[in-house]
Amino acid sequence: MQKKIIAVAALVLALTLLFVACGKGPTIVTKEGYEYPLVTDEEGNTVVNDNGELVVYVTDENGKYVEDANGEPQTNAVTFPDRISSGTTLETPEYKITYPDGWTIDEMNRAFKEGNDKSYVQITDLGAAPAMATIDSIFAEKKQQAQEVAQQMEKAYENSTASFEYAEKTLTQQSLDCRIMTFSLTQSDGTQLFYSQIFYYIYQGHVFKIDYICGDGKQDTSYDISAIIDANLIMKDLPKETEAK
Repeated sequence: MQKKIIAVAALVLALTLLFVACGKGPTIVTKEGYEYPLVTDEEGNTVVNDNGELVVYVTDENGKYVEDANGEPQTNAVTFPDRISSGTTLETPEYKITYPDGWTIDEMNRAFKEGNDKSYVQITDLGAAPAMATIDSIFAEKKQQAQEVAQQMEKAYENSTASFEYAEKTLTQQSLDCRIMTFSLTQSDGTQLFYSQIFYYIYQGHVFKIDYICGDGKQDTSYDISAIIDANLIMKDLPKETEAK
């Protein structure tokens, strides 16, 4: 069984992994049907080693944990997949977030509220921040880019006006210092064509953004996206190969 785990570690980047529940706890399952129990902490979070790899239990051919000489379960490690999705919870090597009941998550890590396929939330790692950059300098650049796009949208939609609002907010228990850009495109008769709210922050040397996009312009006021992020987003220690130099 240990040989199988080693083989999976080499191939896992090419595999589709699912996050499922079993009697012993969460597992990962490959398309070939191999199932490996994940090691979790007291709060149910997956455990990773210093290289950002998932720690899994070693099992025998009957699915029972293999113990070491001290009677403790043996563990091994496999490469963390791009994503682990279970119900309304999404976990990547960089973060973990749980959306409210009734939400769904697609393969692009976009979260949709049930019954609304026009609006979604998506978290993206934009890569390492430039040397000496601050969240304010990065935000200034993003504002300039957004204004250029807005001018193009005004030309594309006759009698439309683009508007921006900017704000600062500290989110999550990890005190993420965010800059928020709210954009809307509205026609002269008051019809809102497009609405978005984008959060930018720097975490462990990387720039992240959270998009809240309403493609049809209809903002869903039944929930507060800031409150969802604030209560449910957990940023993880970035893998060594991901950390900015």
